[in-house]
Amino acid sequence: MALSQAQIETAVEWWAAQLKAPEFKTLSGEERNDPDTVGVAIAEAVAHKLNREQGPPADEKMEAFKKGLRKILEGDTPPHRLDVDYHPDQNLGMVAQAAGLPTEITSFPWKTSMWFRDGGVQVRTGYGAPVSEILKVPPTSQQ
Repeated sequence: MALSQAQIETAVEWWAAQLKAPEFKTLSGEERNDPDTVGVAIAEAVAHKLNREQGPPADEKMEAFKKGLRKILEGDTPPHRLDVDYHPDQNLGMVAQAAGLPTEITSFPWKTSMWFRDGGVQVRTGYGAPVSEILKVPPTSQQ
C-alpha cells in the first residue's frame, strides 16, 4: 500500500529532527527512581554527552538522508514501520550510511518506532513511552 505525500513528508522531517537531537530513553518514569537501574541512567547520560560532542549532522548529509528516506517511502512497497532499538533498522541504517551519517549507538534515538496507519503517522519515542499521532487524517464524512 502506497503512502501519501503527507505521510512521507511527515516521516522524513520527523526523522531528520530526531537525528539532530536524538533522545536516549530506555527507562520508564518509575524505573528512573529505582536504584537498581542507575547503570542504565548513567548510560543514557553518557550517550547524550557523546552525541553533543559529535555535534549535529552537516546540512548536506541531512539533505542526502532526507532524499534517501523519501525514495524508500515513495517506493512500490514502502515499509509499514521504521524502528530504532539501540541502532537503526535496515531502512534507516542504509539511508544514513549512504548519506555519510554515522549509525552508531549515539546517532539515533533509542527505543523509537514509527508506524504508518490509516493514512496517518504514529511514533513512540523511548522505552514505554506513549504512542503519539504526528499526522492524523480526519475521518471522512459519510453522506
